[in-house]
Amino acid sequence: MTMTLDEAYLTVAEAAARLRVNPSTIRRWIAKGSLPASRVGQRRVALKESDVAAMIAPIQGMRDVPTLTPPDERPYVPPLTPEERQRIEEFLERAERRLAEWREQPSGKPIPPSWVLLNEARDERTEQLG
Repeated sequence: MTMTLDEAYLTVAEAAARLRVNPSTIRRWIAKGSLPASRVGQRRVALKESDVAAMIAPIQGMRDVPTLTPPDERPYVPPLTPEERQRIEEFLERAERRLAEWREQPSGKPIPPSWVLLNEARDERTEQLG
């Protein structure tokens, strides 16, 4: 890569400050080849300002991100049905029972890992749907 003095260049620290990332991230991008850089002397690294600016790009599929709508423009959401209320109440009762069981456990007994609890919840939900 040839450098011309007409272009604006940044140091690694300046580029990191502009992108609000750690300088080690800039160095990692340079090593990976994601961010072109030139060596100036034995130790200094220069980055084209335009190459640093090109690192800021929209995420694919994020162009149609919904914006928050004011409360008066929000769509109507109907109240919960009696069946939905009952399901929520049952869920809360189960959660309260599990919390009470957990509090009754001796402090030396380990709490099961989260993946165990998630699998139990998934199995329970599968039974409800099946």
